[in-house]
Amino acid sequence: MKFLVVGEVFLDENIIGTSDRLSPEAPVPVLYDSKCKKHLGGAGNVARNISSLGGNVSLLTLIGNDEAGKTVKLMLKECNVNLIKINIFSEETIRKIRFIANQQHLLRHDIETKIDIDSSKIFANYLYKISHDYDVIVVSDYNKGLLQSIKTEKLRQINGLKPIYVDSKSCSEDLIKGATIYKPNRPELDYICKSSPTKILDTKNKIDYVMNKYSLSKLLLTLGDKGMILAIRLNREITFQTLPVHKKDVYDVTGAGDTVISVLAFCIALGMSASDSSRKANYIASKCVSVLGNYIATKKDLDEANELTIFTNGCFDILHIGHIKLLESCKSFGGKVIVGLNSDKSVKKLKGAERPFNNVKARKELLESLKVVDQVIVFEEETPYELIKKIQPDIIVKGGDYQKEEIIGKDIVEEKGGRVEIFPFVRNYSTTLLAKKIKGYE
Repeated sequence: MKFLVVGEVFLDENIIGTSDRLSPEAPVPVLYDSKCKKHLGGAGNVARNISSLGGNVSLLTLIGNDEAGKTVKLMLKECNVNLIKINIFSEETIRKIRFIANQQHLLRHDIETKIDIDSSKIFANYLYKISHDYDVIVVSDYNKGLLQSIKTEKLRQINGLKPIYVDSKSCSEDLIKGATIYKPNRPELDYICKSSPTKILDTKNKIDYVMNKYSLSKLLLTLGDKGMILAIRLNREITFQTLPVHKKDVYDVTGAGDTVISVLAFCIALGMSASDSSRKANYIASKCVSVLGNYIATKKDLDEANELTIFTNGCFDILHIGHIKLLESCKSFGGKVIVGLNSDKSVKKLKGAERPFNNVKARKELLESLKVVDQVIVFEEETPYELIKKIQPDIIVKGGDYQKEEIIGKDIVEEKGGRVEIFPFVRNYSTTLLAKKIKGYE
């Protein structure tokens, strides 16, 4: 499988030091003991991630004839990215220089020259010419002018069903329309929705508007520390899958979007569904934002996403929509979903002599028939504490109006670096309410 990444490349330079005082000359921090760490940015970061995951990747871009350009070319060579030569030139490589103290960004200095329309036309025509040599195309647009003449629909006409993934900061209609999957962030989605004749407030309605506007079948919205939303159009209906964030501590969002589009494209190329690929991307992006500087995805990260264990428990006496939503929420974290199921004896202790309505064999079989459930384990105790101690899950998900401090097993999961998530009740759905309704019809 041959990948082609198209877009602007930067040299990211992070000048990282410490600061414990303000300058006497101006109200600004004094940075000292600093070191400069250099990384590939923009489309270079996308290409490097795909290469690190194991992809055969080439990069079509424009790099300046300067020292920064030499550094970028060396970095690309070191990470096994094939740089495609093109007969247009730039004197200056785009650079983003960040000054960071105590894990806080103080200042960013950008050095860049906008690409002129003539150069962008030459670039677009060359892309059309070579695109048939590749199996997957990833467009990484950082709105510096290089991609302003590219029409994704024309790429689609040339390459048929070949997947084209688009991440565009310019929000260009020419780039977005025709994409297999478009990956905006919140500000980009909001920007496009400004063109709507009516004001749109709800996020899902905004996604619906953008997908209709550009005739998209799939869209993956990144929401920073709020996770992601995957939208898929089936016929005229759009289904939404919410992917919660894995880690709450966000130190640096630099390159997170690059990581998402890279993992998404690579995993789908392996034959995974858009849903499973998005879960992988969501998990690895959470690692990306928890470290300072660009994080490079690895094959080990893909395996870790599979190994993640999510636990929930309950009686699941009469399976209803509230249960289904809870279990779907568990699966949205990625990894293996284990359900702890109360035995008949423990249900009677918790719910009364008339319960359960369905015996444990039937309840277990129903849960095991659901695609979002990987394993069901019956426990005899009133609480699943001993079971949680044995399983050692990464995440415990509990439905209802509990406080996190009340959740059984919170101490176990947090001791190993995991966490507890509360999934809100789906109103008007519970086994007790359903039982009352059924009795009312007797």
